[in-house]
Amino acid sequence: MSWLVRLAAAGCLLACAPSTANAYLTVCSKYSRHMLLALAYDEGGSLTAKGWFGIAPGACTRLILRASPRYYRIESVTFVGVSGGAKRDALPGRNAKADWPRLSVADSSFSFTDAARAHAGARQEPFIPFDVQATRSPFLANDIDVRIDIAEDGTLTARTTVALAPIPLRDKRSGK
Repeated sequence: MSWLVRLAAAGCLLACAPSTANAYLTVCSKYSRHMLLALAYDEGGSLTAKGWFGIAPGACTRLILRASPRYYRIESVTFVGVSGGAKRDALPGRNAKADWPRLSVADSSFSFTDAARAHAGARQEPFIPFDVQATRSPFLANDIDVRIDIAEDGTLTARTTVALAPIPLRDKRSGK
């Protein structure tokens, strides 16, 4: 199953799950450079973009998700010289498609509401869709963990782990 299909399934479970479910996004990198992750959420008809979440080479970052992200962006960072300057690149191997939204990001931590609009001190960059589609399920999702792995060559793979429990049924006759 492709990584995009797995992310869509996880996003669906997150969107349909009751508020008691725990949802996580884990990003692990074997890439030789430091990686940065930004997420974008649909909030009332406009996109809010938040970043950066760091992923060190050979390490994992686990985020607790409060809402289902619609888009993400991953950049690699190369630190240049003793001055501490940094060069940023979109994740190698990922070419932006024309229908991907271009959202505001900054070089340091940021949170932009209406991120499709230009913001002072920000640049507009393409975000990759999670492709979330909601479907109701007869199960409660207790834990949802989406994991994205970044290989040494910069390619992405993903898997989803979901802990499910049946929805408790009530007997209308006895009130239980």
